[in-house]
Amino acid sequence: MNKKLTQKDFDDFKESIEDLIKLYKESRLSKMENAEESEEERLARLRRFGQELRKDIDEAGKFVKIKEEQGRKSKLTPQEKVYILIIKEYLGLSNRETAELASLLNLTKEEISYKTVERLYSDPDVFVILYNLLLKIVGGLKVDAVMDGLFPSSDQAL
Repeated sequence: MNKKLTQKDFDDFKESIEDLIKLYKESRLSKMENAEESEEERLARLRRFGQELRKDIDEAGKFVKIKEEQGRKSKLTPQEKVYILIIKEYLGLSNRETAELASLLNLTKEEISYKTVERLYSDPDVFVILYNLLLKIVGGLKVDAVMDGLFPSSDQAL
């Protein structure tokens, strides 16, 4: 039962392994070529996403009137604030990472701090533009609810 490994067995094994490795490398290269194509397509899709998002944000924010408040004026426009917030959430970045990458990713022309990013969540201008974007997205849909989700459905009596 204990068969000894001969040189011929070893050579056959080595040859078959080399053939398998060659096949694996060929299949891997073809996958990498396909991955490069999909990478290019993905980058093109992301560019289109960014362009369309900026256009939609500009459209949603064109009627927003900025109320002059006490304190320093913001360096960012409301549209820039919304764009930064959406990209932050899309990429899953922290406030600090977003502030560090904002200039690198051309999210804004101004240097911002992580506190600026943190304050975007409570900015009323950002809320209004995000609400306008939401209305644009669900424009044609029949929605039977309000923002807090407490509105009764149409089959329930008021």
